[in-house]
Amino acid sequence: MKDQDGADAKKSALVKQVCDALKVHAEIEEEIFYPAVRKAIDDAKVTVLGEKIEHQVKEEEGDMFVKAKGAKVDVVTLGASMAKRKAELAAAAQSGTEGSKARSSHKKA
Repeated sequence: MKDQDGADAKKSALVKQVCDALKVHAEIEEEIFYPAVRKAIDDAKVTVLGEKIEHQVKEEEGDMFVKAKGAKVDVVTLGASMAKRKAELAAAAQSGTEGSKARSSHKKA
């Protein structure tokens, strides 16, 4: 039973880590990125995009993550896949590669 408790603790810690990272990400976008872009281009599309992302974050926090905590998902493997993909996308952004081109090693489940 101790092994299960350890796995549950790892899963809970990973879910918390993902939730915290998303909250930080959303806050940075709302406080810094979106205001700067809106000011620079004064485009309604940026406002709509910001609203869609805000809605998605609220949906995830309110529903998806709650369900994820109780789901039979291998969160350790999922977290590792997400971290790998994040690194790929960050590298692509640094090099100027388009997201679809950077997607080559990622398979959707």
